Amino acid sequence: MKPIKPAEPSPASVHHPLMVNEGAGTSKERFFDLIRARDEAEALALLDRCPYLIRERDDELRGPLHIAVRANVSGEFVETLLNAGADVMAVDRDGNTALHVAASHAPREDIIFPHLISRGGMPLLECRNNEGLTPEDCASRVGDKFTVMGLQMSRSTLQQQAAGNVGGGPWQRLEQSVATCSLQEFQSIVNEVGGVNARRPPLGMTPLMCALGVGRVDLATWLADHGADINAAMVNLNGEPGSPCLAVAAADRNALRFMLERGADPVAPIHGRANALVALACGAPQRTLQLFLEEVGRHREVPIPIGEALIAALSLENGRSAAQLLSWQSGALPPADAKLALVVAVAAKMPDVIPSLLSRGADINIIADDGKGLLDVCTDARTRRVLLEHGAKPSPWSQGQGKDGVQRSGCVLL
Repeated sequence: MKPIKPAEPSPASVHHPLMVNEGAGTSKERFFDLIRARDEAEALALLDRCPYLIRERDDELRGPLHIAVRANVSGEFVETLLNAGADVMAVDRDGNTALHVAASHAPREDIIFPHLISRGGMPLLECRNNEGLTPEDCASRVGDKFTVMGLQMSRSTLQQQAAGNVGGGPWQRLEQSVATCSLQEFQSIVNEVGGVNARRPPLGMTPLMCALGVGRVDLATWLADHGADINAAMVNLNGEPGSPCLAVAAADRNALRFMLERGADPVAPIHGRANALVALACGAPQRTLQLFLEEVGRHREVPIPIGEALIAALSLENGRSAAQLLSWQSGALPPADAKLALVVAVAAKMPDVIPSLLSRGADINIIADDGKGLLDVCTDARTRRVLLEHGAKPSPWSQGQGKDGVQRSGCVLL
């Protein structure tokens, strides 16, 4: 992408915004509209003619970076804006930096977080908006566990660098340069960190994960050809297995296709625990999960089982992911999965998914060993209403009986 000349201070005599051409509106409005439309080439051509646009703001005090991140532009475009003089620490009327916006809206077509964090460092990660929220807080509030983990890793990297601990030098160079470095430069840094399967403390990030995270399939290809473990997984902050390489790649279609073509299994357990689909269903943005499901569907003749991922999403009250999984794959669920998914949906007060579960084989009148039914454990009025509308009946427990129909003494009717 052609570099843009950094903006110079505008002469006081210049009145902005200027007109691009007759009837086209102001150059500022045109510039922002092009960014929102993700017309990156035209936006940069306009910025090249009018460098002062990099400092413009809209009525909500949002600058080009805020608008670009919200529009989900490419990381290369964001880097070009930064090189042109965009202020990574600029805040809008609500006190949000571009990183706050990115964390709240999860841009996933091309990962832009490294571009912002490499410029803003710890002050950007710790910046609080008018609500007192950091970017990590914003990601947590919208349930984006992957972004939360990524921001935590960035924070750890910067803290280690400041303390002079192991991992700050070559790993820092790798993470900062992976989006733009040449293959030769990348190979040299990988050798410095300890090889293609080296681990970055504390979460176990590998060079392959770094490359996949920014969509560098060329680097990922070299790593895989030289023995990188495509099924490696990070660890979470408790030291337990976390997201595998395939889940990291899910943000970028080309990276995801590369991993699937190399044989990465979307439902292979990670050290006997959850798989890539479960990891994404628990916390990935909707668009990332949808991309993952689409590509997996193209690469597999046999449908992948969604039961475990569905139950995990429901247990975390992630109704959107649960709905995506159910809409993506039709047909009955295994009886055990259907039963547990329905119980979890009722306990989590998620009535909207109940009809879909019933259509896939769940029994609305299941009875537990103690004689209780779904109506007995339901604590939400709307969920209870949905259950009744779909035929839920009083259980033996609610009628003073055990599961075997034997009358119980001292039963309190619900």
